[in-house]
Amino acid sequence: MSVDQACQWRSFTPADITVLQYTIGQSINTLFEKIEKLHGKIFVSKALGYLTISKSGLSDSELEDVLSCDDDVLDELFTYWTPSIRRLPPLLLVRLKNELGNYLVDRGADGVRVFFWYHRLFLEAAKTRYCVNQRVSQGLHAGLADFFAGTWAEGLSKPYKDSKGASGTADRHVAAQPIKFDEIYNLRKLNNLPFHRITAGQVDLVKKECLCNFEFILAKLKAVGVRQVLDDLIEAHAMFPDDLQIQTVSEVLQLSQTSLAYNPDELPSHIIGRIRRTKGLKSLVSQCQKAQHGFLLPNLPVLNPTGGPLLHCLAEHTAEVTGIDMMSSGKKMVTCSYDNSVKIWDVSAGKLLHSFDNVGERPSKVMICYKNTIACVETMNSLIAFEIMTGVQQRFKLDLNMEKSCVCSTGENKTRLAIFSGTILKLRSARTGKQLGQEECSLLETGEEFGQGCVCTGCNTIIAISVGSRVILYDLPATQFYEDTIHIPEVDETIKDLVTCMAFCASDKRIVIGCGVSVTFYVIDLADKTIIQSLPGVKHDRMASFVRVTNDDRYLITASWEKIVIWDLKTSSRYPVLKHPTRAVTNVASVDGNIMATIASDAVVRLWDLSRDDASIHPGNNGFITPRDEKRHSASPIDSQLVTPIQEIDDDFHISEIYVTTNPRYVLLYGKVDRDGVKTQILRVYDLGTCRPIRQLKLDEGKSSYQVVMVGDRQTLVVEWTGRVRLLDLFIAKYVGQLSEYIPQNSTLPQDLVVLTNTSEVLSLSENRLSIKIFCLKTCKCTDTIDAGKPKKITGFVKNAAESTLVAATLKGPYLVFDLTSRRFIYHFDSASMNVKNFNESKLTDDDRYLVCREQSGDASQLVVWELKTRRVHVRLATDAYELDNNNISNTISLRKFVIVDNRTVLASYSDDSLRSHDLRSGQLLQEVKIRGGVLWVSLRPDSQYVFTYNNVIDDNVMRIWDKTTLQCLASYSPDFRPVAITMSQDGHCVLASFRQMSTPIIWRMYSMPRHTYKAVDWMKYPEIYGTTDIETNLSASEVETTVTTPVSSVTDVSSQQTEATTLVAEDTDAETEPKTPLPDDNITQTETKSTTTDERNTKTETKPVADEPTEQPEVGANKPTDCKAE
Repeated sequence: MSVDQACQWRSFTPADITVLQYTIGQSINTLFEKIEKLHGKIFVSKALGYLTISKSGLSDSELEDVLSCDDDVLDELFTYWTPSIRRLPPLLLVRLKNELGNYLVDRGADGVRVFFWYHRLFLEAAKTRYCVNQRVSQGLHAGLADFFAGTWAEGLSKPYKDSKGASGTADRHVAAQPIKFDEIYNLRKLNNLPFHRITAGQVDLVKKECLCNFEFILAKLKAVGVRQVLDDLIEAHAMFPDDLQIQTVSEVLQLSQTSLAYNPDELPSHIIGRIRRTKGLKSLVSQCQKAQHGFLLPNLPVLNPTGGPLLHCLAEHTAEVTGIDMMSSGKKMVTCSYDNSVKIWDVSAGKLLHSFDNVGERPSKVMICYKNTIACVETMNSLIAFEIMTGVQQRFKLDLNMEKSCVCSTGENKTRLAIFSGTILKLRSARTGKQLGQEECSLLETGEEFGQGCVCTGCNTIIAISVGSRVILYDLPATQFYEDTIHIPEVDETIKDLVTCMAFCASDKRIVIGCGVSVTFYVIDLADKTIIQSLPGVKHDRMASFVRVTNDDRYLITASWEKIVIWDLKTSSRYPVLKHPTRAVTNVASVDGNIMATIASDAVVRLWDLSRDDASIHPGNNGFITPRDEKRHSASPIDSQLVTPIQEIDDDFHISEIYVTTNPRYVLLYGKVDRDGVKTQILRVYDLGTCRPIRQLKLDEGKSSYQVVMVGDRQTLVVEWTGRVRLLDLFIAKYVGQLSEYIPQNSTLPQDLVVLTNTSEVLSLSENRLSIKIFCLKTCKCTDTIDAGKPKKITGFVKNAAESTLVAATLKGPYLVFDLTSRRFIYHFDSASMNVKNFNESKLTDDDRYLVCREQSGDASQLVVWELKTRRVHVRLATDAYELDNNNISNTISLRKFVIVDNRTVLASYSDDSLRSHDLRSGQLLQEVKIRGGVLWVSLRPDSQYVFTYNNVIDDNVMRIWDKTTLQCLASYSPDFRPVAITMSQDGHCVLASFRQMSTPIIWRMYSMPRHTYKAVDWMKYPEIYGTTDIETNLSASEVETTVTTPVSSVTDVSSQQTEATTLVAEDTDAETEPKTPLPDDNITQTETKSTTTDERNTKTETKPVADEPTEQPEVGANKPTDCKAE
């Protein structure tokens, strides 16, 4: 720089100018003074000030536009003349850049070519000279923010007052700053606007334009990702810590980042579903409801809300997280994952600091060692140490067979590593990996060795390692093993307990040992090796593979299945404080018992604060908001018309299946009630229009699960594993018939039993599986038997939607084709050319032309289309990923699920995470989309434009709605919990699901969908076929001819005016002990003695009808059954 300055001197240059400065900073300031004299002090200071405080530099046009909006600059330039256009002359900026020459550098930023300071010293000097004053600095940031916000663009005139005091307005001809330029996102605006608004201290504007603006958040999510949006929110929260709106939006994105990272269009669902209190955020919620892209909303909140104990869901790992550890200060934590990476996190901000990739094969454990500066990671065949502070340096690597080794950190400040292998203990430095000592253990019995199955842990002075039901201790100061070992009590005389986890108390005077067989924690006094406290688990507890003790030695932290459990060591009390969204928690890191980091069998690290929302570790508090608990919160983030109040019969009822009826207003819920170890099977009729159950039917207690087949709106077939099938009238809450013959034991539905809705009949396999039986639903008698004349067992059958054709598969034999109209066998065809392993999932097209099956070859499979008319394979639906050789599949891509869209199209999901539609006639691939995690379940309702898919995997349980023609994803939803039952409503416009321990279904409606395809859901317009009275009946002790019904008082009071359905309600207390005689119009059959029981199923009983010509049941909002074929 001094050389450049000296080269500009001339022989006539004054002596006071030909002076070199003593420091670089002084030289830079001299240069700035010179430029200010040449081009004007205000112009230069503002130009260089804007450049200096910019986030990544400015382009020529950007700086020119910004300066054109700065009236201080223009007043200096236009002192002696007034131009027709109030704007900076572009030549001035060219001259300024020429003066600075090589001290500026061009580079790329956000897809634009910008210029910035070449060296850090110029940046520091410019900050000191032009931005040292906070007021001036905020003014510069405000000017840049106005530019990126487009405040004075698109012809808007900015007011001004010139140096003479005259006022006016003028268009500055500034470039517009939309969110998108056609299909390209405006990254300059998305990245710079929130930064400058925050730094300028403009909290209201940053919320209005950026952080509480739905369009801006969604655009930035799609353009750069959720992490950058969170960085803006974290920065804003640091600048404005008392702003509740910024904090709330930040928590929404923290909790939703796993979903939003892959499905940004779910943003409306998560904002509406998580914000508990909308004060100050009503505009944001309103913007979400008007989103351009479709989204799904449940009728009840099912997402973890803001303000609760769950702070962050960190989703930077791409595979299951296997190890976690936290610094003793609680400020940072380290995780490892099966994606072969190790990551370092800022706990308070929930932010990723460093990531080490490709550290080794399948990392399984991570430990923070050596004064919180080293992270040691166990992989399959090595032990690797990394610098936590720098995040760049690998300290050492030790080659170890971890299957035969056991490692823990020990010593004061965890400065040593203890490695057990064989019968040897080796001590190494946690900083350098250098071996410090070695000791052979003589306490092992013959054949015993350290390694897999052992658990070890260390403190300042002692190392403990388990061998079966014993714990061996090593004295670090004395460098020898203790002679006495700790013996865990036996479960009984024949069963020994097994140590699964251990942890030292902070005082180093006690050790906590968890045992997996007895599910008990023992607190051991290390002085005399005696048990001073025993903490037995409760029923259904599961011993975790970890245990943590807080720094104050007060609380013990562990897990049982999905629950985080805390034991108060002072009172020996057990408190389940959190319920994890996933099935099993694998590890927890915590320092004080309030801030916790948990990992489970997914790729997400979750951070919790139990001190929030009264979710502390004190008794009686549960910090996790389950779907059932959620509806008890009075504040709702959604408009009142989107949330329907609900009434429950029994909180102990847990849904396991949801069945739709032909009337879209009603669904049938099947589940269980577990009281005192006795499980009762329950059926409920649920009204989606009023969101309440209107029938509850208790089935047999203590028996295995039933299978249910709906028959229209008001009847259902209840199938037992023994093969008995009973007809249940849901309207009168009573069994009204039993099929005169048993179907095969352990039948699967609907492969072994289907309902023919056109003729009100039931189609089933005979008990010996050699023929097909047809039963009349009116009499429950067999009216026809279709026999193919081939003595081969039928394994299953499928029918077309028109109920005109049925195809049955036989065991290792041909396929049989039946005409259901004429009730006769037509022909058979040889299936040897198709390697179909599971015929039950095959499907027929409605025109009876094609049979679509899964063809299997090893682990691979594909669709094969059989043409019934020609009785041969029509086409195999191979994709570009398949390589067919002599009709054999030669790759490992497998078919998952498929549905028939129409007579020409089939939609299928594959194991390569794709969803494809094929043309059945030509075999051509029509559409293909890739889906993260793939699709495990596909559903399509008749006459619906939408296809529903669901992927029930641990880290991706997304439900999606697709346009069946274009395969465009119209809406998606990622719940925090995995549903136990999920289906599509009968009209195809809603999603119905239930979560664990829920007694009511959740209803997801679609919003902002294309108007030409979507119909608004209004279930109240459908007939109310069950009346207004709710009925509960106990069928557990009843057979077909006996039933007693009672009103459900917990749902609603029974009206004094009884309807036809309520005539069966008991009016006296003796009803349950004195069964009623069946009415003659109940269309039932009864035995001369008792009804057939499970033990009597092989005994033929003579039956007779109650009446030769039973009268028809009165019609109550439902059509009468059509006449059956004569017997």
